[in-house]
Amino acid sequence: MQLSDSLSLLPDAPMVIPRLAVLYAHLLACCVAVGITLAADVAALRRIATGIVIERRHADFQTLQATVSFGLWGLWITGITVVAIDVALQGFIVLSNPKLQGKIAVVSILTINGIFLHRYAIPALTEAGSLLNLAPAVQRRVLAAGVLSGVS
Repeated sequence: MQLSDSLSLLPDAPMVIPRLAVLYAHLLACCVAVGITLAADVAALRRIATGIVIERRHADFQTLQATVSFGLWGLWITGITVVAIDVALQGFIVLSNPKLQGKIAVVSILTINGIFLHRYAIPALTEAGSLLNLAPAVQRRVLAAGVLSGVS
């Protein structure tokens, strides 16, 4: 029995391979976004916990922003593609799945939080040079955004 014979036994077999390829890209985008963000968060927390204040260069923040943005865009594009394939195969009932709704909610929160980080937190950190140099109210907002990012 050949692979093509095995695939023909599956419902809508022509979409199985493209869907798996998109799922792989989706997982890769997720790993990139989470991995880079986690590494940056751990490094920042380590510096804060040890009392070492190392100023972050503007280029470091821009690289981090670009990588996380790439991962987030990848999540949206591949996620929407997988959902579109599933809707094409199974109908709109797919959208009633609570797991899917939860994923969409989490990625939406991450996207809104990312916009906040990009427009507010990172410019404030770049200007101050360190989290410790920010005003207490600003520190709380930046830390809250970081915690939300980590939890999501």
